[in-house]
Amino acid sequence: MQLQSAVEQPAPQEKALTKARRRIRELEQKVGQQQLDLDFFREALRHFEEDQRRSSAPGETGSSKSSKR
Repeated sequence: MQLQSAVEQPAPQEKALTKARRRIRELEQKVGQQQLDLDFFREALRHFEEDQRRSSAPGETGSSKSSKR
């Protein structure tokens, strides 16, 4: 028969609190990663839109070469 003291076994509330803190940490990391992804794609879209504006300006040549057959 094994007897463990209350000090060795966390109370159910402590287990729940530890689990909740772990989940919060995971979610904060996910939000941080999503923010990085969002920043990356916003910047990529900004560059793309700038390139599109420049290539469609009057008198400007497009960015792609015409095919010669």
